[in-house]
Amino acid sequence: MDVITVTKDDETNLEITYNSISVISQKMAIPFTWIIIDSGEKFQKSSLFQSISSDPDVIFRYFYKPTFGIYQAMNFGLSQTSSDYFILINSGDILLENVRDYIPSLANNRVSCFQSEWHNEKLKPLDYRNNYKIFPKLGRMPNHQAMIFPKLFKNFLYNERFKIAADQDLKIRLAKEDNLILRHEVIVSSLFGGISTRQMTRTEALNRSIETFLIFKNNYNFVWAICISLVYSLRFVSRTVIQRKSLLRKMI
Repeated sequence: MDVITVTKDDETNLEITYNSISVISQKMAIPFTWIIIDSGEKFQKSSLFQSISSDPDVIFRYFYKPTFGIYQAMNFGLSQTSSDYFILINSGDILLENVRDYIPSLANNRVSCFQSEWHNEKLKPLDYRNNYKIFPKLGRMPNHQAMIFPKLFKNFLYNERFKIAADQDLKIRLAKEDNLILRHEVIVSSLFGGISTRQMTRTEALNRSIETFLIFKNNYNFVWAICISLVYSLRFVSRTVIQRKSLLRKMI
């Protein structure tokens, strides 16, 4: 199985991910291939880079792409896959050992969408798990880190028109065409703190709402697009209010 990671100057978190991949790969008859698309300059000069390059249990493929955006980099990574299955995980994510147990049971023509756990930057587990019951029409998205794609989807690429929500667009299209299998098992622990989980800036929130509107309009209809966009906007406002009240209490 190929593992694809898009990163930039994130050696500490890459080491966490590497350790999890290395342990699993040692226990499998066929080693994992780890494809890294890097837009920074530091990692390829690090000792970790040398360690991964010389690891006999991990086939390491590295690409330096300083001009690529995140979805352009993901698309490039997908185009480089050669195994029967591949998964996209972020630096800092931990691939759990039991993933190797589920590979033989994967469907050959559909994307297996597993559950994912979460941990913080200190590797402390967080009591949080996605609920897919309202996916996809109400906008509850599974994590791309917990989706294992068969090889035939290597050209089912992210729409680079979207800069923040292209993963949401991809998952909705997959679900609408009945190309997803939702599973209850957990195969990855994700690092909490991406753009969808941290406090967004006003610009990010506006762009997210616009992209969400366009995605739901294209895939469903105008009414759903308005409703879901309002939900995202209200969520940003509520987070901002809570954050400001908390800051005010600290000042008082």
